[in-house]
Amino acid sequence: MNSRPAVVRVARHAMGTRFEVLLCGEREEALRAAAEEALDAIERLDRLLSLYRADSDLSLINREAAASPVRVDPRVFRLLERVRALHAGTGGASDPTVAPVLFCWGVIGGAWRVPSADEIAEARSKVGFAGVELDPGSGTVRFSRPGMWMDLGSVGKGYALECAGEVLRELGVDCGLIHGGTSSVCGIGKGPDGQPWRIAVSLPTSGLGDAVAMHPLNWVQVGQAVWPDPTDQAEPRVETGVVFSRKEIARPVVHLENSALSISGIRGKYFEVKGETYGHVIDPRSGWPVQGAAMAAVTGLSATAADALSTALLVLGGEGMGLVESHFPGYGLGLAFAPPERSQ
Repeated sequence: MNSRPAVVRVARHAMGTRFEVLLCGEREEALRAAAEEALDAIERLDRLLSLYRADSDLSLINREAAASPVRVDPRVFRLLERVRALHAGTGGASDPTVAPVLFCWGVIGGAWRVPSADEIAEARSKVGFAGVELDPGSGTVRFSRPGMWMDLGSVGKGYALECAGEVLRELGVDCGLIHGGTSSVCGIGKGPDGQPWRIAVSLPTSGLGDAVAMHPLNWVQVGQAVWPDPTDQAEPRVETGVVFSRKEIARPVVHLENSALSISGIRGKYFEVKGETYGHVIDPRSGWPVQGAAMAAVTGLSATAADALSTALLVLGGEGMGLVESHFPGYGLGLAFAPPERSQ
C-alpha cells in the first residue's frame, strides 16, 4: 500500500510581503531543505533589488548611475535586460523608471498628496526606460540624465518566484506552489491530486477601500481562456478583437501547471482628497493614477513577465489587450471592470 505523500509548508517575510512555499513529495526532510533554499534565494534577491536598503544594487544604481556606470550583480543585469523588452512590448506601460512620479504622488515615502501639473511634468521629464543604458560587456548600468531612478516593485516578486522555482526544480522538486503576497503565484508541476493547481481569484470590490460589500464585475477575456466558465451559455460579443462575456463572474478559478499567475489591482493602496479617490498604480505615460480597470490578471510560463504584464495591462486597459497579446503570445490576459452605476 502506498503511503500518503509528505506535505511541507514554509514561509518567510521578504520584499515587504509574505512568501510561502508548499511542496509535496516522498521525503519530508528533503522537501523542507529545498523550501528553505528557495526562500534563501528570494532573500538574496531582496538584498539586491530593495529600494529601501542603502546597500542594495538598486539603491547604488539610483545614487550613482547618473554620474557614472554602475556594475551590478549578474542577476540584476539579466532582470533589467528583460525589463527593457517588457517596456518595449507594452508601449511604455511597464516602466520602473516611473519612480520619480511615484515619489511625487507620495506612493513612495507615504506622504500621499495630489501634485500640481507642473510637479507631474517635472517628474515625468525624468521617466523613460530608454534613458537606462545597459552595457553587457561590462555588466554596468547608467542613467542618461540626472534625476532618474527606478523602483522594481512591479516585477521583483515575479522574478523572485521564478528564481525560487528554478532552485526547486534543480533540487528535484516536481510538485509545488509558491506565492508572494497572494498577488503572484507559481505552480510547479501538478498538484498532489494529479491535476493542475487550482487558484481561486477574489474580484475587487465596488470601491477602492470597500472590503465588505462585493459587487459583481464584468469579466473581459482575450487570448487564452484564463478562467473558462462552462455555466456561461450567453453568446459573447466581439468588439475590436476583445471578447466581452455577459457573465458576471463572482469567483474565477485559474489552473496552473508549470506556469504562473500575477494579479494587479487598484484596491490595495489608495487615498482620498476632496471626495476623489486615487489608487497607487500610476500610468508612467501620463503621470496620473490608473482610473479605468479595477484589476488585471496574467498567466504564462514566466512569473517575471506575468508580474510586469499585469501592471502594464492595468495601465493600458481594454484597448491595450491586443498590444500585449501580440507581443507576448501564449499569455492569458484578463481585466475586471466595475459595472456602470445603475440608475435608481
